Amino acid sequence: MRDDQILAELIRNGDKRSFEYLFKQYFTSLCRFALIYVKQEIVAEELVYELFSSLWEKRKDIHIEQTFKAYLFQAVRNRAINYIRDHRDVVNLDELDALRLADDPDTRLEMEELEHLISEAISSLPDRCREVFVKSRVEHKKNAEIAQEMGISIKGVEASITRALKHIRLYLGESYSYCLIFLAGIKTFFEFFVF
Repeated sequence: MRDDQILAELIRNGDKRSFEYLFKQYFTSLCRFALIYVKQEIVAEELVYELFSSLWEKRKDIHIEQTFKAYLFQAVRNRAINYIRDHRDVVNLDELDALRLADDPDTRLEMEELEHLISEAISSLPDRCREVFVKSRVEHKKNAEIAQEMGISIKGVEASITRALKHIRLYLGESYSYCLIFLAGIKTFFEFFVF
């Protein structure tokens, strides 16, 4: 959070290198995330480009209350929903229901349950695997940085992350596998599943 506040301050002051860092850090993931909603790669990329363009134009007004990651994913989700609303002659009722899931009390309860299960799954990982996974997906550290900190190879970091994701998916079972990607868009806790 502190790093994001510093980054926001640098961008507010017009630091192009900081903005470029933010762009490179999140562009690909945001495009993949937008694609879940709009189903068209070009449109997803345009939405993300527009977001960054708007962010730079309005940089003096940047106030990050959470993390940049949460802020950007929420902004892309909002843009994608607006795009669907404005550019489709007919919107499938199932799609509309899916887009409203975040506001449904039952869905919120299910998300809380899923979050609890994911926390349990992460807790049940072997110590070293859990540490690597948390550093990667929660602390947002690069594989090389994790490898250096923990004194292991980058391949070892990658293998631990792969094992952790597989373990979490198995732990959750079939009953929740359908919602992992979609829920990534609703709640930042689930974002590590879309990378």
